[in-house]
Amino acid sequence: MGWTIGTCSMSTCNCLGAAKMASVSEKNGNSVSGGKPERGGLTGSGTGLEPKPIRVSVIDDDPMICQAMSLILNDYSHGRIEVVSTSTDGETCVRRAAEEKPDVVLMDIAMPGVDGIELLQRMKASAELRTIPVVMATAKGAEYDKIRGLDLGADYYLVKPFGVMELVSCVKAVLRRCQPEKAAHQLRSGGLVVDLDAHTVTVDGARVALTYKEFELLRLFLSHPGMAFTRDQLFQEIWGMDYCGETRTVDMHIRTLRQKLGPYGRRIETVRNVGYRMEATT
Repeated sequence: MGWTIGTCSMSTCNCLGAAKMASVSEKNGNSVSGGKPERGGLTGSGTGLEPKPIRVSVIDDDPMICQAMSLILNDYSHGRIEVVSTSTDGETCVRRAAEEKPDVVLMDIAMPGVDGIELLQRMKASAELRTIPVVMATAKGAEYDKIRGLDLGADYYLVKPFGVMELVSCVKAVLRRCQPEKAAHQLRSGGLVVDLDAHTVTVDGARVALTYKEFELLRLFLSHPGMAFTRDQLFQEIWGMDYCGETRTVDMHIRTLRQKLGPYGRRIETVRNVGYRMEATT
């Protein structure tokens, strides 16, 4: 029989005690029953290949539930989830979220002062916090409450009581679903990939070294596939000045960029009497 986290103090207390026993037992090298999966498969332990743990903040007005969730997520995720902070009020949560930038926030609704709904609205209105996925973990299970939370920007709605492994799986699923947003920071044309955050370029998986101006030219072309740019436009966008007709600066940078991109360099087309464009690919 699996353990659950919920509104019943006995259920939460049992779950908390079981989590503590599991942690102690594992440190002593003993196996644990009661719903915790066995370790198995390729975990990468000791190889230096382990992925970074998912950083989670937990907010609940019940300190016991905060403690239980923290122990459960840390212990039952096999190191893949790390609770970086717990809070029992919304104001503390907002401050810590801004400081720690967790990957996921687990949030109750019923809290003193700023409740979960207002806290959710604040986070989604903040340019700094709006992209952090939020899981509502609450006893408010009415359809109206679920719809309201999801409409205001919650990424998942867990109703107490919920199972230990359901909680762990939920956190992982929410982060997987939200990660594709990072793709917006990459520009692609087949095997040509520009990572705007890392400021890197790869051609069929191989890193290509570009100068700053070459990188900016490529970024501009990939951001507007099929669009023709005059030399004057390119000079204004990349060099921040008016194009000087007697200089061949733009042409020289285009030539070296084409060479460095190998077969993908041919996608930068010369538009006669106009300038250049990046071939639009389907």
